[in-house]
Amino acid sequence: MKILKSQLPLLSALLAIVAALFLPDSPLQQTAEHAYFVWFLTAVTAIYELFLLSGTKKMKEGMKYRAPFLAVFFLVLNIFNIITAKFALFPVLYFPSLDRIFGVLVSDFQFLGQCLLYTLRIQLSGWLLGCLSGIATGIALGFSKGFRYWVQPLVRILGPIPPTAWIPIVLVMFPSVIVASSFLIALAVWFPTTVLTANGIANIKNSYFEVAATLGTSRTYSIFKVGVPAAMPFMFIGIFNGSITFFM
Repeated sequence: MKILKSQLPLLSALLAIVAALFLPDSPLQQTAEHAYFVWFLTAVTAIYELFLLSGTKKMKEGMKYRAPFLAVFFLVLNIFNIITAKFALFPVLYFPSLDRIFGVLVSDFQFLGQCLLYTLRIQLSGWLLGCLSGIATGIALGFSKGFRYWVQPLVRILGPIPPTAWIPIVLVMFPSVIVASSFLIALAVWFPTTVLTANGIANIKNSYFEVAATLGTSRTYSIFKVGVPAAMPFMFIGIFNGSITFFM
């Protein structure tokens, strides 16, 4: 039974390969240059069998545990390939065959990789800007009454607005789409980081600062050596929440 369970991906892949090779393609679908889908199934199945046969005991157990999921994954791809490539039940303009999809990934991998790098640059720059500005604003809100008096209402007004609602405004305000996109990402991360950093500072026990003052420390030392480290758990929660809010 365990052997059969571990070989479910192989059986599912063989079924998909047989359907891809022997069922006639629909005349509505454009013919791909190569059988990329069959190559993909063969490569993934070969890697799976290689790890299953020559891997460590822990690796083999992991492969056996993931075998049903991988088999169902191949089955879903097989059904999608039959629906699109063999019978063209969906509009071919929006649902191309898997061979054409994998073909684009192979032929345009340089262009797609370049686009991916540019996207990562925008996301990382916006995320980093949002983290730094959120931490700085939260620290200022937590330790400065004057700054809190003027900025706290602005945070409460602008923060709950979804970042996507700013799209028409930022496209007019900023000179390029790249800068506007980075600003939206920064805004999405900035608000929860600011709020939770300020809340973390507000929840610090006053005894910590009293002990630091008794030892003769300066206000700057109390802020960056006592307040900021104590509020770091809240900072990281804010950064995490902001990241999840945007990337989801």
